[in-house]
Amino acid sequence: MSLFKFGNFEMEIDFTDVDVAKSLEDAVEILNEEVKKLPLTGKNSEVIRAQNVCYDHYFDHIFGQGASGKMFRTGSLSQRLEAVKLFADLKFQSDHELSEKLSSYRVNKAGNRQQRRNYERQHRNRP
Repeated sequence: MSLFKFGNFEMEIDFTDVDVAKSLEDAVEILNEEVKKLPLTGKNSEVIRAQNVCYDHYFDHIFGQGASGKMFRTGSLSQRLEAVKLFADLKFQSDHELSEKLSSYRVNKAGNRQQRRNYERQHRNRP
């Protein structure tokens, strides 16, 4: 379990839970679809507001309806981008820790003692 904190919002999230993984996949798909529909021209305030809505939907999909309202008190796009970065860093850290845990369960591919000796002889002089 990892603790995601941003502003007044905090929630534990288990990136290894299948329901969380599905929710993240869906949230990324929704975000990608909404980004394609963003206005590229127009008033700067309208472009920023549309981007904010995309990120609000992203976090609401992951953490539940209303999460973005607790996370963001203003209409700042910078806050949302910072939250996305913090969330991505947390996910990366969680994935790295899981990978290290799983590495202790890998099968020894070297085989028995004689096979390991032969393997070491063959690969001793390689860079």
